[in-house]
Amino acid sequence: MEQCINEMPSMIRGRLKKLRLATGLLLFLLAMAINVQAGTYSESVKFDLKMNKVSLKEVFQTITEQSEFKFIYNNDVVNDKQKVSVNTDGARVEEILDQILPQFNLEYRVVDRQVIVFPVEAKAKTETAPPTGAQQQKTITGKVVDEKGVPLPGVAVVVKGTTVGVVTDIDGNYSLQVPADAQILAFSFIGMKRQEVTIGNQTTFSITMAADITDLDEIVVVGYGTQKRANVVGAVTTVSGEMLAAIPAMNVSNAISGHLPGSVVIQQTGEPGQMTPRVLVRGRTTLGGSAGTYASNTAPLIVIDGIPGRSMDEIDPNDVESLSILKDASAAIYGAQAANGVILIKTKSGQEGKPRLSYQFYSGMMTPTVIPEVTNAAEYAEMLSEYQVAQGKARRYSDKDIELFRSGVDPWEHPDTDWYGDLIEKWTNTSRHNVTLDGGASGMKYYVSFGYKTDDAIYKASSTKYKQYNVRAKLEMPVNEWLKTGIELAGFLNDRLYPYKSADAIVGQSTRLVPTNWSYWPTKEGRYPGPDIEYGDNPVETQTFSAGVNDQKTYRLLSTFNATIDVPFVKGLSLTGSYSYDLTNYYNKAFFKPWILYYPNWDKATRGADGFITDMPLTPTYRGLSTPENNERYDRTINQTTMFNANYVKTVGDHNMSFFGGYEQYQSDWNYFYGFRKFYISDVIQTMDAGNPKDQNIAGTASIYARKSFIGRATYDFQGKYLAEVVFRADGSLKFPEDNRWGYFPGVLVGWRASEENFWKENIDFINYIKFRASFGSMGMDPGSAFQYINRYNLSTGMTFGTRGDIETAVAQNY
Repeated sequence: MEQCINEMPSMIRGRLKKLRLATGLLLFLLAMAINVQAGTYSESVKFDLKMNKVSLKEVFQTITEQSEFKFIYNNDVVNDKQKVSVNTDGARVEEILDQILPQFNLEYRVVDRQVIVFPVEAKAKTETAPPTGAQQQKTITGKVVDEKGVPLPGVAVVVKGTTVGVVTDIDGNYSLQVPADAQILAFSFIGMKRQEVTIGNQTTFSITMAADITDLDEIVVVGYGTQKRANVVGAVTTVSGEMLAAIPAMNVSNAISGHLPGSVVIQQTGEPGQMTPRVLVRGRTTLGGSAGTYASNTAPLIVIDGIPGRSMDEIDPNDVESLSILKDASAAIYGAQAANGVILIKTKSGQEGKPRLSYQFYSGMMTPTVIPEVTNAAEYAEMLSEYQVAQGKARRYSDKDIELFRSGVDPWEHPDTDWYGDLIEKWTNTSRHNVTLDGGASGMKYYVSFGYKTDDAIYKASSTKYKQYNVRAKLEMPVNEWLKTGIELAGFLNDRLYPYKSADAIVGQSTRLVPTNWSYWPTKEGRYPGPDIEYGDNPVETQTFSAGVNDQKTYRLLSTFNATIDVPFVKGLSLTGSYSYDLTNYYNKAFFKPWILYYPNWDKATRGADGFITDMPLTPTYRGLSTPENNERYDRTINQTTMFNANYVKTVGDHNMSFFGGYEQYQSDWNYFYGFRKFYISDVIQTMDAGNPKDQNIAGTASIYARKSFIGRATYDFQGKYLAEVVFRADGSLKFPEDNRWGYFPGVLVGWRASEENFWKENIDFINYIKFRASFGSMGMDPGSAFQYINRYNLSTGMTFGTRGDIETAVAQNY
């Protein structure tokens, strides 16, 4: 026996050692650079504030809008009644807070870009109340951080029900002596959600605390921007990405069913790969809209990450951060596309901190909602006999036949077939996988997601397959303090396999068949499909791939590039530009061929002593198509969207204003090519050139579309009580002539937060929040194809005249 010994040469070991040292040094320097940048950020950012008798919240909001600082506080500690005046010129955030907070007995801590505001007494928590007597003790240690992994200083760590406690240090660490029988440890901090843990035998607890943000502080996605929920004037309904991901649905369209007031989701089919429901916002708002055309006539506009026209059904629910629906005049900002409402989806972005890896898996079972109850063979024969007797006709089945159908002792001549049961699975599987990785440092943030989902077939032959693979990557890169850039990429592969017949044809035929016919012959060798009912149609066979495969694949690549400039010499002004390029390739190959059904030879049947058939030769016969045929189609769609916009935010005393103006250009190019051939000698080679050109067919076409838009919005609120918003959009469409190409879509919205009035707080305090609002707006549609206003012509092969037999292309007007 030979023994193989692998040794690493000393030269390689030396280089690896140097490489490890260099890598360690690089990581150390990178960490130092990040820490230095975090420590110097508050020193580099200066504020010029001129605010007279405004609330503390407004000061915090102004600082947040002009920087990357975020304030964390409890609404019971910081409220609208705390009025201050600020007059600074080039002051750091610490200098401003040192000036205004002491008068309200408040203090703060700046941790990276987070400012934590808390009352002075919160710092004076008892360090530790020592246990009395000789009671045994143990030491509990740990660290408390926020959702981004940033240490939280000043967090109160207390043994529940006692005064034994301590506060975390500047690095979020704590060490606490507790009685040996202590059971629960409580963590609390102003502006954070309280947490409790069971001590048990553990001595170390690392806690991640979440910010305690009320629903009114939630940021809501609206058209071309975001607003605080308390200040939203329009009828906007939202649902969080966490809720969508928790719902056991294969796509976002199904997940929103029942969770968004004002919207109706109608599931039209349960076939794998075809489970896109019909979505209506506030009912049917336009004419037409049958099942086949609802997408263009009654479906809402889908906007994903600011890009209109993308698909909601392919996006992974785990990638969604939030979903909003615009249902009233707020949708007017989308003009000629908003007649049926607007669904806005914002996907997740990376968060600064250490890399976070997440894996989510869902597996479920599905079953038909309603299974038709059908008669068995004996019941059918009995009812048919009663009908024939009542009509004075001869009976098809005797009483003996009915008994044989019921007993099942003669399956060859008296079958009892459950067509639906032989065709449809009672239970099918569905699964969904998602892996995400995100993180960032020094303002750079990344998010990467991989997903896979599949639906099993509804047929027992497992002939319907659906799979989707998706990947999404998002990278945000600050160039300097005033310029930020970003790139977003998403890719999808949808793979669908179907048999020759459609689902409605297969299942529909099964409802026409009677239980006294054969789905499969009762042979010992295997399952042989019985004869057809007409035109070679036996659904238990046409459900399989024996008649060919309809293979449909969709490849989609979505890309967006954007940049934002925070204009340094104009406070509150930002400029944004973006360009998206969406490419969709659709390939469909449907190769169909004759299939085999089996027919009886009654005169050659073998019978037993009781006279019943025990075996019989069956004759295989080709049915359906006369020859193999191939259909191939290729579609390509390219959508390009270019946007430029400016956003300006200004606060003057109690008056808060924002202005948005933008330009958007959309272009869509589509073309397809189709080929058909038949009379294949064999179905082994399924390429187009293997077919006979005698009955071939070739077709192809293309279309273009373009739209330009000018967009505007102005918002105003006074003390957060009186709200107003004006939106406007002008759309110019290629579908209309030049002298009538533009449509104008204004909208006006007003609101009143009555619960913020003193008379309400003093007299109707049992209702802590109420807002009255009204809106009026104009939305439109842009249906049909481009160039509808000019005469169109069709090309055809024309006719043959005379004896030459030449066929010439003819041109005819298309009415």
